[in-house]
Amino acid sequence: MSSRSLFFLTTALFTTALWVAPPCATAQIAPDPASLLPAKRLLVINGTDGANTAHGASRRVLSQRLNQMQAQIGFALDSVTGSGTPPVDLAAYDIIVFNYWFHSGHVTNEVFQPGFLPFAQAFKAWIQAPGAQRGWLGVHSSGANEAGEWNWFRDSVSSMHYALHGAGTPAGTIRRTEDSAVRAHPIMRGLPDTVRVNADEWYTFTLAAPTWSDVHVMYSLDEATLSAPLEPQYSMNPHPMAWFREDRVTGNRFFYTGLIHQNPGGTAPFAQFYADMILRALEYLAGYAPASVGEGPGRSGAGGVRAEILPGGVLRVNAAGPYALDVHTPDGARVFTVRGQGRTHETWRTDALRAPGVYLLRVRSQAGMATRLAVVP
Repeated sequence: MSSRSLFFLTTALFTTALWVAPPCATAQIAPDPASLLPAKRLLVINGTDGANTAHGASRRVLSQRLNQMQAQIGFALDSVTGSGTPPVDLAAYDIIVFNYWFHSGHVTNEVFQPGFLPFAQAFKAWIQAPGAQRGWLGVHSSGANEAGEWNWFRDSVSSMHYALHGAGTPAGTIRRTEDSAVRAHPIMRGLPDTVRVNADEWYTFTLAAPTWSDVHVMYSLDEATLSAPLEPQYSMNPHPMAWFREDRVTGNRFFYTGLIHQNPGGTAPFAQFYADMILRALEYLAGYAPASVGEGPGRSGAGGVRAEILPGGVLRVNAAGPYALDVHTPDGARVFTVRGQGRTHETWRTDALRAPGVYLLRVRSQAGMATRLAVVP
């Protein structure tokens, strides 16, 4: 295949799995109870490859997965086709997904097609807007533009200089990073150490400076496991296949994976891994971070009661008067109960909250009841 033809909660769901798996899929990863996705609005821009092409089949499966997620979690989701004139009114969206979209024909030698230029300008303004944490997710051909095309996107969003791929679609194994900080990040929670990919175009690229310095690689291809070796000019060491990045200035977040050319819903267990990885990526783009969170004024309808878990198993409560507080695990088990008088920064210490995890805090006061999720990293 030539380079020109490639491109194209929180109430919530504590025990319900996000993805409706293919019939032979393995156990699913449930949505993280601390996910911020229910409060977000997503725009999915779909590619236009033919229905019988590998990209077309893969695009349809990912679209189905996203629709299933939306139905179960309840965030806002708009889906459009990227052909013709893509939308330019982007301000309402928190996350934009390129679903096997962005065709090399949109721009050549930094000269944009008339129908694509307004979107390119709008997307750049959207991602650079001050004070708005936003996220972009791209898969496979959605990030694979070449030198002389949309260079700003290449250097500022996808973080790679695409350089084609070898012949065919050999099977191979991807391995989880050995970076301890990345392995401990919530985006990796529940994902396996290794995954066998039955067939793929193993994209080759060089790194985009300066953004690559902020990239955190999740998975890389083990080229020694390929069913057919890559031609020498397409070999990389390491060979990253999925990564995430946060902009140090704007706080915007980005996720990209070179996976997958073939239909990601066709074969388990890869199908489930792919779905789980997209879930974790979207949670990350929505703002999830390994830090404690608390109940803020105006959020709960309970008079601004604030309850949070601090390091060392310390529970701190701010309330205007008497209150009762229960702490539960996501599956409903009560681990701690306390009644207080509403003193400023009233603290309680319990070994039950020392363990890392996600907890549900329920505070009852004269103003009503507040419910909040807290994360102990």
